[in-house]
Amino acid sequence: MVTVLRREPAVLIVADQETAGETFLVGSAEVPAAGFIEILSNASGAPGIRLAVAPVDPGTADDLEVALPDGVTTGATLWLRLWIDFDQDGVLSAGDLRALIEVGGDPVETSFVVTIS
Repeated sequence: MVTVLRREPAVLIVADQETAGETFLVGSAEVPAAGFIEILSNASGAPGIRLAVAPVDPGTADDLEVALPDGVTTGATLWLRLWIDFDQDGVLSAGDLRALIEVGGDPVETSFVVTIS
């Protein structure tokens, strides 16, 4: 038996936003297979260390609510990166470390600024 997992198309759209400090919204997500949204710190304008991982179902979702990682302060820039669950074990692991690819060939990732009210 052969399992085929699509890697594209994949989209993450998130805007700078104000939150009460518990969750943030991903404006739109298009995910071709079950996977994860990895939430990372900012490291001089690039993705930094992993703060949290949120599972995501395949398909298209608008206003996807995601838990804000502990310790995030107001004005922080966060990065999001989309992964699919290649080994289908339900956990982001070494077997999954193949980023989804956008049409241009870059990893599907984006950043936003969070303001905590």
